[in-house]
Amino acid sequence: MILQVPYSQLSSYISAKFNKQVEFTQVSEKELKITYRQNVLIGSIPIPFTVIVDKVAATEVTLSYRGGKPVRAILNAILEFVIPLFMLPKEAIRFTDDQSITVDLREIPQARSTVRNIALQSISFDSTLINISFLLLV
Repeated sequence: MILQVPYSQLSSYISAKFNKQVEFTQVSEKELKITYRQNVLIGSIPIPFTVIVDKVAATEVTLSYRGGKPVRAILNAILEFVIPLFMLPKEAIRFTDDQSITVDLREIPQARSTVRNIALQSISFDSTLINISFLLLV
C-alpha cells in the first residue's frame, strides 16, 4: 500500500501549526529540498536544506540532511518544540551523527499499534507528493 502526502497539504499543516512558510521541491526520488522563510530585522530570508532518505526499515527511518550547523540548530529547536507538543519520548527521534536523524516508530506511543500492523518499505518523493510504501501485516 502507498500513502501519499501532498506537499501542499504538509505545507498548510506546518503553516497552521507552527506559523512557518515552507516550500518543498523534489531533488530526486530520495532527496527533497525544504525551504522555509526565517524572519530577520529587515524582512525574511529563505533558508534551504536537503533531506535524504538513507534507510527505511519496518519500524525505523533514517534521514540525512545537508545544510550544516545552522540546519542542525534549527532541527534541534524544532525537536525541542515538537517532542513535548506530541508527547514523544526523546528516544523516538535521535541524531545518529552530525547530519543524520533516526526516527524509531516503536518508541512513539501514538504509533505503536500501527507499527504492529504494518512494515514500512520505502519513502520516496515526486514533484508533488511524499510516497510512503508499506505492507499490511494482518
